[in-house]
Amino acid sequence: MDAILKPALALEDVTQLCPSFNLSVVLAGRSPTTHYELLKSPRLGELLGEARHRYDYVLLDTPPVVVVPDCRVIEKWVDGFLLVVAARKTPRKLLEEALTVMDPAKILGLVFNGEDRPLSLYYGGAEYYGEADGRLASGAGIARWLQWAKRGGDALRRQRSRRGP
Repeated sequence: MDAILKPALALEDVTQLCPSFNLSVVLAGRSPTTHYELLKSPRLGELLGEARHRYDYVLLDTPPVVVVPDCRVIEKWVDGFLLVVAARKTPRKLLEEALTVMDPAKILGLVFNGEDRPLSLYYGGAEYYGEADGRLASGAGIARWLQWAKRGGDALRRQRSRRGP
């Protein structure tokens, strides 16, 4: 936020290097009470544009989509969003609402976080993912998961019942 508030600060002035990880980080800085207004600032767009020219990837960590409108404000400056879903913690209704308020073309994927059971227990194994070890073969697996989340899992349950236990 400091670089937005103080236009004299350049991106390199607020960037912290982490050479052992080949990573550069810009921390949020102090939290002003008007952070929503700052995110609408053209200065943020300038900083993100500069970051796009300097780095291969630019990631922004934002608060939850439904609770805080930050994602919707910065949407015009980003290529897309990765949604993080906490296993057994994120309510399905909250995920459905997040998927509803976001532009579907901007959803790049989903991170299913914090689950310790094998994937095959959830989605029927390799046939679902297209890989024997349970990895996503492509964005198609994520697209199927999003469709399943939107429909409440009905299609997946029907698919499992046809295959048997």
